[in-house]
Amino acid sequence: MNLPQLTALIGEQAKKSMGNSNELAMLVKTIEIKEKDKEPYLIYLTFDLPNRQIRIEEPVSFKEEHVYEFNYFGNNSAAGLQYYVTREVTGSLHYLLTSTLNDLAIALQRNGLDHGELYTQLRLLEDNGLAAFGSNKGNGSVALERIPNISGSPEVNDKKKFVIEGNELSNEQFVFLALGYDGKSPYQFVLITPRIITLTGEHIVIAKHPDYIAVTRKEQKLEAGSPSGKKSKNNYCYICHESRPDASSELTAKFSRSGINKIFTTTTINASKEINPNQYDDNYAICTDCFQNLLFGEKAINRAFQGRIAGERTFIIPEGLEEQFDYNRLHQLKEKVDLAFSTRLAESWLSELDSEQDEALFGSEYLVHFLLYRTDGNSVTIIDAFEDVPVLHIREVIETMSLHAFRLQPHLRGMKLDDIYRLIPVHTNKKGEQLDVHRVLAVYKSLLCRYRIDPNVLFQYATEALEKGLKQLAKEKSTQFPNMRLERFRDKTDFYIVHVVMKYICLIQTFQALGLLDRPPFDYLGFYPLGEVEDLVMETGKRDLIAETEQFLENNGFKREQRSLFYLGALVNKIGLAQYHKDHKSKPILNKIQFQGMNGKEVLRLYGEVSEKVTQYARGENTGWSLDCERLAERFHFYAGQGDPKQWPSEQQNVFFIMSGYSFMVRFYGKSDMPQTESDEQEESMDD
Repeated sequence: MNLPQLTALIGEQAKKSMGNSNELAMLVKTIEIKEKDKEPYLIYLTFDLPNRQIRIEEPVSFKEEHVYEFNYFGNNSAAGLQYYVTREVTGSLHYLLTSTLNDLAIALQRNGLDHGELYTQLRLLEDNGLAAFGSNKGNGSVALERIPNISGSPEVNDKKKFVIEGNELSNEQFVFLALGYDGKSPYQFVLITPRIITLTGEHIVIAKHPDYIAVTRKEQKLEAGSPSGKKSKNNYCYICHESRPDASSELTAKFSRSGINKIFTTTTINASKEINPNQYDDNYAICTDCFQNLLFGEKAINRAFQGRIAGERTFIIPEGLEEQFDYNRLHQLKEKVDLAFSTRLAESWLSELDSEQDEALFGSEYLVHFLLYRTDGNSVTIIDAFEDVPVLHIREVIETMSLHAFRLQPHLRGMKLDDIYRLIPVHTNKKGEQLDVHRVLAVYKSLLCRYRIDPNVLFQYATEALEKGLKQLAKEKSTQFPNMRLERFRDKTDFYIVHVVMKYICLIQTFQALGLLDRPPFDYLGFYPLGEVEDLVMETGKRDLIAETEQFLENNGFKREQRSLFYLGALVNKIGLAQYHKDHKSKPILNKIQFQGMNGKEVLRLYGEVSEKVTQYARGENTGWSLDCERLAERFHFYAGQGDPKQWPSEQQNVFFIMSGYSFMVRFYGKSDMPQTESDEQEESMDD
C-alpha cells in the first residue's frame, strides 16, 4: 500500500466532487455539537469603526455548511501564528479576543499583503482604539472594555479565562454577558467569526475576504512556487513523479499532527535515519498540487472512511486496481466492509448484498487497507495495519463463517467478525485504553491477511475467556474486560459457556477451512445433512440424546479423542444440573475444571470424580437422568478405549473439548433446570 498516493487519489476525486465552491475546503474542520438538547448558533464579533464599538451580536442558527462559508480551520499549530479568525466559542475564543488579529496582521505583512484592504482595515482598528498590535507573534489585544454590557477593565488571565471585576468567567459566560443574557442561556454558541463595519458603512467578514484567503493559501503552502524561496533546482514529486520547481519536503510540516498524512511523515521521513535530512527533497518532495490533494484526501478519509475494529479507530480505505478510480464506489465499498465488522451476522450481511451493484463491488479489482490508530488530538500513533486485503477474501471469510455457524445450529444462531473481539479478554487501564488488544489484532490479521496461526493460540484464548469470564460473572459486578460485554450474562453462566465455546468452534473451523492453521484440529469438514435426527424426532416424537450428539460430532469433524472429552463434558453438565436441583446454584463440579489446562491424568481423575457423583446423585434423580448418564459414560469409554492419558496431549484443548460437551447439553435444559430469567432469555443469549 502506498498510503500517500492513495490519499492523494481520494483527495483528487473528493475535490472534483466538490467543484470550486471553496478553494480552502481541504483545511475546513467539522465541529462537534456537544449539548444535543440546546440549539446551536453562530455569532458575530463586530468591530464597528464609525461608533468605535465592539459587539458580540446577531446569533444565527448554526448549519453544517457554516464551517465552509466562514472557513473554520480549527486552531493554528501551537508554534505558528494564531491567525485563523473563525473560532470555536468553547475552546478558542480567548485567541480571537487577544492575539489573533495581531498575528493576522503579521501574516499579511510577511506575505506582501500589507498594502491590501484587509491590512488597512486592521490598522484602522488600532487607530480607533479597538485593538492593539505588536511586532511579534502572540502580542496584541482587543479592547474588551469597548463591548457593551462589559464593565470595568476586563482581561484574559493565564488560565485563558475572562476576568471582570475580580470574577472569573468561562468563554460561554463571557459571551452570554456580552449578549445581555442573565443566568444560563437556553442556547449554545458554537462558532464566532469577526467582521468589520468600515468608516463608509461597508460590512467586511474577515474569513471571507480575498486577502484572508490569499494569506491562508500562502501560509499553508497551497500556492505554486518554491515553498522556501531558496531552491535553485527542480525536485521530483514523490506523489505524481513529475519534476516541479515547487516540490519540497518542507510541505510535510504543514500536515495536521493528528491526521493520516502525518503517518507518512513519521513512518517514512522521520524513520529514514540513514538519509541526510538535507537530501529529503531528493526522495520525499511533494508539489503543491499533490499537497492540496493530500489535504483533501485526509479530510475525505476522516469524514467517510473511518470505522472501528476491536474498539480502536480505524481508517478503512478501499483501493481500485483495474477500473478507473471512483470515489463514490469506494465509499460504498467501505460502508459494506464496515458493516461486516460491526452489527451484522455473517449470513445477514451476505443476504443484504444487492445482486448486481454489490456483486460488482466485491469483485477482484478491489483491495481494502485497514489502519488502526490512536490519537490524542496532538499526534497519531499507528497500532497495526492490515494491508492489501482483497475484498473477495473478505467475502470468502464471511461466507465460510456463515457456513460453520449454520453447522452449529441450534446452539449458535450466527456469528460476525466483531465477535472475535468479544471473545478474547482485553485488559484496560484507568483511562479506558486497551492494553493487550494486539492479541485480538493478531487474530484478525491472520484471518484477513492469510497468515497461518498455531491452533493452540485460539484454544488458549477460548479457555482464558471461559476462566476470566466466569470469574467476573461470579462477582456482583464485572470490573474487567469491557470488550466481552459480560453483564448480559449475569445469572446466565451456562449460556455464557455456550456463547464462548460454540463461537470458538465456529472461529477455529473457519480458520481451518481457509487453510490458516498449522495443524488442523478437526477432521475433514464435509457437509453432512442436519435433517436426519430431526426427521427421527418428527417420526417418534422423542429426542435421542446420543443420536443427536453423534450427529453433531460428525457434522463438525470431531476426532475420536475429542469425542471422548466431549462426552465427559456432557457428564459434567449432568452432575451440575443435579447439584443445581440440590440448591448448589454455583454447580461446584465446575470447580474441578482447571481452565489453565488439564493433562491426560487430570482428565481421568475428573472422570473418576464425575463417576462418583453419578453414583451419589442417582438415588435422588429420576430414571431418565440416570439412564442419560449411563449412556454418556458408555460413549466416553467407547472413544477413550483403555483410558491411556497420552491420547489427550494438548492440555488446553482437553479443557476446551470437555467444555464443548458441557455447552452442548445446555440445549436440553427444561424450565426447572435454570433460573426463570435465564429460561426466558435463552434464545436471546445464544443469539448475541
